Order: sequence, then structure tokens, then C-alpha cells
Amino acid sequence: MDQQLRFLVWELSVAQGAKIRGASTIIGVDTNPEKKEKAKAFGVTDFINPNDIDETVQQDIKRLTDGGVEYSFECIGDTEMINTALHSCCDGWGVTVTLGVPKTNPNVACHYGLFITGRTLKGSLFRGWKPKLDIPR
Repeated sequence: MDQQLRFLVWELSVAQGAKIRGASTIIGVDTNPEKKEKAKAFGVTDFINPNDIDETVQQDIKRLTDGGVEYSFECIGDTEMINTALHSCCDGWGVTVTLGVPKTNPNVACHYGLFITGRTLKGSLFRGWKPKLDIPR
């Protein structure tokens, strides 16, 4: 495997950040085909529309990246997509960051084996600020 970073994103601003950090591969996922060209302008190198593939998103990503991404970001608040993002990470390591706030079903269901084999799930609200400490009254 090469030493270049590969990212999976669901949000264009995250794609832009990944590009700035030097990611060699940035995979955008969206069901809206009109976002493909805009995503490319923000640095997305590969675009997946789940409606246009015969396999699962995570299978397609593993095939595209020869094993998975180092970092995945779930930005839409869909707890099922958190599971997809975790499965899209490299086997044995990989970090998924969830940024979206779920409107319904706030529970995340993932296989325990994803964590004991080295994958990590993190959440970020307000870019990691601690509201009680960092937001003035």
C-alpha cells in the first residue's frame, strides 16, 4: 500500500479540507448525480452514487482503494452511513469521524469486530469545541 492518504467524504467542505491536507484520493458519495461536477471542483477524485453501483458502497470503496480508506467522514446525520463509513476503512485501522446530527434514530449499530480489529469511531460537534468551555455566555 502506498503512503498517500485516502479519504471518504459525504460533504464538500470536508473534501476541500482533505485536499488541503494532501489526500491523494478523495471519494465523494452522494445519491444526487448533479453534485458530481461540483465535487470534482472541491477536490473529489472519485464519485460514487449508491444508486448506480451493483455492490455496497463499502465494497466499491474497498475495490477502488485496494483495501479501504484511512479516514472516512459521515456528514449527513444518517446512522446507517456511520456503519458504511466504518466498513469503508482499512482493515485493522482507519478512523471514521461523524459530523452529522441524526434527525431520527440516534443509535449506531456496528459489529464489535470493527473496533477490536483497530478501527476507530469519533464524533465531532462544533469542530471539537467544548460548548461549556469554548462558547462564551
